[in-house]
Amino acid sequence: MKRLEHSCGVTGTALSWLKSYLEMRTQRIAIGSVLSDEIRILYGVPQGSVLGPKLYCIFSRPIGEIFKCHNMCEHCYADGTKFISCSNHLIIGRTYQSDLKDDISKWTYSNMFKLTENKTEFELIVFAPKYQVKDISDLYLNFGGNIVSDAECVKNLGIYFEKTLAMDKQISAVSKSCFNQIRNIERIRPFITEEACKTLQNDLMVQDGPITKTERLSI
Repeated sequence: MKRLEHSCGVTGTALSWLKSYLEMRTQRIAIGSVLSDEIRILYGVPQGSVLGPKLYCIFSRPIGEIFKCHNMCEHCYADGTKFISCSNHLIIGRTYQSDLKDDISKWTYSNMFKLTENKTEFELIVFAPKYQVKDISDLYLNFGGNIVSDAECVKNLGIYFEKTLAMDKQISAVSKSCFNQIRNIERIRPFITEEACKTLQNDLMVQDGPITKTERLSI
């Protein structure tokens, strides 16, 4: 409630409405027809609620300030957070050999969060021309005791990024996805009209890219 009021400027009726929504909540367990005693819920938001992800993002907003202090930007979706930083490979080691993980751990502990380290993944990729790739192949980072080696390719928001910025992996993935979808359309082709087939085909072109002439003939 303090974060809503002082960090986000929510006051008056809106703040009272959210307060009534979050306070005085109870929980019980049902096994068959047997119910446990009710207990008061002092923290958190109703799971599966519309406001749940929004309130979580508001509450965890200070994590973004921690990333900024370490020259990183972060992206949040519901209860997932991804941090990204772009740096010159000559200084990247000094930048990340830091106590970022300790800072985040301290914040989560003081705010009654649990940092799920077993679900935390670290990826390092250095973009360079082909003739320089071998010179930086031994780069690694020590992130909170985790050794992160340089990757050949990483995936972000469904897009594959290769260290030489080639598009081979991405093209291969899109082609494979298109082929699988075309095969599914081909299986149901005897049961749908030509107009329905055109609709599915056009939708596939929008989602996964253009369909080749050979693929059209197969449908």
